[in-house]
Amino acid sequence: MSFAAVSDGGPAPSRGEEGDGSDGNGSLRNIIDKIHSVASNIAASTEVAKVKIANADSNTQACVSLAGRLSGVLKTLTDVDSMLSDELAQIPTARHSTKRKDGDRKTFRWLYNVNDVGSSVSESSGETDRAAHQSKAVSVGDGKRSRVGTSSPAAAAAAAASSDGGCLIGVSGAPAATQQRGANTKNYGRPCLPGLPEGVMGHMGSFLTTMMATRLTRVNKETHQKATDETFGVFRHFSMTKDEEAKYQAIRKLREVKHLGKIRAAYVEASGVVQCVVELLERSAETLKELHVAEDKYPDSHEPYEDNDDTWGAHQPPQPRPSGDPTAFPSLERLNIQPEKWLGHISSIRRWALPQLRSLQVGRLSQYDTSSGCLTRLIKESPNVERLEAEMMRFDDPQWADFTAALGRCPDIKTITGLEIEMNQFSRLNQLKQALDQHWAKPERKDVPKRLEFVSEPNIGADCTQRAADLQVVGKWAAEVSCELEWRPRRWLLSSGGTRTRFMVDCSSDAGPAHPAPDGPYGEKVKQLAAEAGEVWLLLGGTPIHPSWRDKLVFSNATSLWLRIKASASGVVESIPTWLVERDGAGHIAASRSFPAVRHIDVSFRTLSLSDLPSAPSKLSRLFGGLAGLERVFFRELFSASVGCELLSYLSVPRLSEVDIAEPMSYEWPASVPAEWSFRSPRVERLVSPPLDALDINQWHSKEGVQSFLQLVSTLRAASVDFILC
Repeated sequence: MSFAAVSDGGPAPSRGEEGDGSDGNGSLRNIIDKIHSVASNIAASTEVAKVKIANADSNTQACVSLAGRLSGVLKTLTDVDSMLSDELAQIPTARHSTKRKDGDRKTFRWLYNVNDVGSSVSESSGETDRAAHQSKAVSVGDGKRSRVGTSSPAAAAAAAASSDGGCLIGVSGAPAATQQRGANTKNYGRPCLPGLPEGVMGHMGSFLTTMMATRLTRVNKETHQKATDETFGVFRHFSMTKDEEAKYQAIRKLREVKHLGKIRAAYVEASGVVQCVVELLERSAETLKELHVAEDKYPDSHEPYEDNDDTWGAHQPPQPRPSGDPTAFPSLERLNIQPEKWLGHISSIRRWALPQLRSLQVGRLSQYDTSSGCLTRLIKESPNVERLEAEMMRFDDPQWADFTAALGRCPDIKTITGLEIEMNQFSRLNQLKQALDQHWAKPERKDVPKRLEFVSEPNIGADCTQRAADLQVVGKWAAEVSCELEWRPRRWLLSSGGTRTRFMVDCSSDAGPAHPAPDGPYGEKVKQLAAEAGEVWLLLGGTPIHPSWRDKLVFSNATSLWLRIKASASGVVESIPTWLVERDGAGHIAASRSFPAVRHIDVSFRTLSLSDLPSAPSKLSRLFGGLAGLERVFFRELFSASVGCELLSYLSVPRLSEVDIAEPMSYEWPASVPAEWSFRSPRVERLVSPPLDALDINQWHSKEGVQSFLQLVSTLRAASVDFILC
């Protein structure tokens, strides 16, 4: 159902009325259209005259004379208007009513679609208004139509759906319901913006940002009253998008902002903390029930919160709250605050207290800045929190002790997600267990469902016995207190904007003999994480891991392989597990069993010279040769370019899209180039040097380096070469 505005000249005729009167230019409709055209031309001419009058001297004799002549024209037009009204009154009455209703500035016709059945606004309790989430064209007082979108930050702010007679709103296309107290019958209101029921007005405003919704207060008096109503009005929800940040930053005094003293739900997007918005939220501390601060989509810094000089831009940073009682938000139950800057601001600077908070969601918190400590302080001010969810929470040892102590003072906590525990930090699980057992181990709480989710970067070494034992103890405890344990791999941010999980296989340690792979929960979880990993790091130069890992470490989804060695080159090839270079099938081009999907390899062999490489075939050559889907090679650190040529000759793929090579540690080159470097190496489409902005990579800058690169070009004969000399 939608509203379509028609002209002020009267209602649109039905199809049966079209063509009434005689044919040709003398038809009634044609004559009326011409009269309307003349009237429009007169109106346009007067508008132009108004502009000229603003620049004219009204006291001149010419203006006085013209005014006298126009007075005569005005009398004639008045007579014509009266005559026209009398004649138009003779038009036969249509079957539908053309009576204007109070508050209407236009006459409307209602357009229905058979597919809109059930899309009416229901004001009875429990009914569903599915059409409210459709994009609707609503005619406003000046005859223009404004289309209201359905996917906006304001809709997210309205998700809290204020109770106490407020408008219940579902977000992201979910069904929504509009409720009014005491309303048992359907009331569609009048077919115009001021005629919308109060609940519908508030619902419509929830799809707009607050700055856009303020326009509803300027349509007319009736719309102003409905828009600013404390029960159903549009200012119960506050929303601000990133492109509005500068306008809010310019607000210096809250008296410049009206109708925002009783916000119930708020949604904020900003690159930094907006002091005006913080003060608005604090002014609504008694009524605010939900706050969502979105992650900055355009971060310009990854520095710690307190050291970031650009946090406030050109504006003065907010002052810390004076010593004394913190700012209490007695109604706030849900807080989703993703940016570290906002977390630090409300926790450390403004010192919010959240006695009724039930759900707390945060983003990525690091041990290297103050964000983890800010979270701990916020938990201390939220004793009734039940859910603590994060993308990742990382703590150092002192921070971990404070965090677990804060959890011990939260008797209702039931869900904790995103808690990072490295596989060599399983002893921390015992500290967490002791803190939670203060409440979870009580008889009345043991059967309450609970959930713990840990984030870890899988790291498998020669000895994982103790890790498996620790995990088994924690698993037994979790079963006793009705807690579901989950493990997920840490996700690393990529320069492209995506994420990737990493798995590390450590064969670089000389700590002792390799131990068999543990069975039970630990072994099964390692197998699962290996299958899900997108990137594998293989560290060489020590003791190879035990053959019992063979069936658990199959990296079927890994597309990137990183090879690293320790300082010494001795034992690099011997440290590669034999089972890790096995292939699925026979022949030179058979794919690796452990790395069937690898497309990119990153190599750092800075201490491995050409003389350290054994003659093929070897475990190293079989490892490279099994990468049947390889497309790109990056030699990040090499002892010499000759090592790169030797490694490329191990490959079984017919072509490579790109080979990147940084300046090596030395410029050794054999007096006689091995023939296999040319005929065994794949065809290289592009041979490139690292870009100038690449971090921690040696750039080509010396004369010897240029000569070495040219030797590489003449050997590989790449289709194209991109070389940057610093």
